[in-house]
Amino acid sequence: MTWSHPRGYDPMVACSALWQEKTGVSIEWEKRSLQDFESFPVEELARAYDLIVIDHPHVGQLTAEKCLAPLDVPGREAEREALARGSVGKSYPSYNWQGRQWAFPIDAATQVQAWR
Repeated sequence: MTWSHPRGYDPMVACSALWQEKTGVSIEWEKRSLQDFESFPVEELARAYDLIVIDHPHVGQLTAEKCLAPLDVPGREAEREALARGSVGKSYPSYNWQGRQWAFPIDAATQVQAWR
């Protein structure tokens, strides 16, 4: 489950196609409106879906509700370090709460400046 916007949906579909090529496992994504994405209880989504896209303000709530498993499983340190290095600003640590990584950044609403 993700939000109904190209930034939230298109990367998930593209990554899922690559995952299927690599593993043979198919992932189907559904989407919700941005308003529903912000207001619908994460706990209910977690009961209905194996993978969900969340916004970083939900991290505290979902850890309190114990509705998602942390993603910092042993043996994947190199992959997590690569994700952290490739993330914009503090995107990666914004999903870390109480010493655990609860999500990975897929999108960053951030200020960017370029100078020539």
